[in-house]
Amino acid sequence: ILIAVEIFVIPGFGIAGISGIILVLGGLILSLVQNVQFDFTYTDTGDFGRSVLVVTGSILATITLLMLLGRNFATSPLTRMLIFTDATRKEEGYTTDTFTGQDDLVGKEGKTITPLHPSGTVEIDGERYDAFTAGEYIEAGKPITVLEAKGFSVKVQEVTS
Repeated sequence: ILIAVEIFVIPGFGIAGISGIILVLGGLILSLVQNVQFDFTYTDTGDFGRSVLVVTGSILATITLLMLLGRNFATSPLTRMLIFTDATRKEEGYTTDTFTGQDDLVGKEGKTITPLHPSGTVEIDGERYDAFTAGEYIEAGKPITVLEAKGFSVKVQEVTS
């Protein structure tokens, strides 16, 4: 409960989080002691020592295992099955900066299909395009002119009469 309070209610890492961690570790240690009724008069001190050793050893083994597996995680076969590793490099023709089909749009006029707040959809010569403005808002149905065509969208401004 203290760890949850630390995560969701109290910002940062402080007394509640540290207390929660200590209580979790204490609970793990006490769960390994062979004493169900919490009557420690008949509990051997060796049982408590073994519980501390098991919890400490488990934590250290987990940290060691995570460090060893983490080092090789990026190159493991499991990672290659889960993560798309093919690169889309500019040298291989992958780019969003240039799209030759829209260079001729600069200077053309059209109208907004959706409001541009500051991006939306415009229609130019019967074709729809993703568009954006320099920051101003343009309502739907207003006339626009294309300032530049870059990537798969066009920069527009409202035509004022």
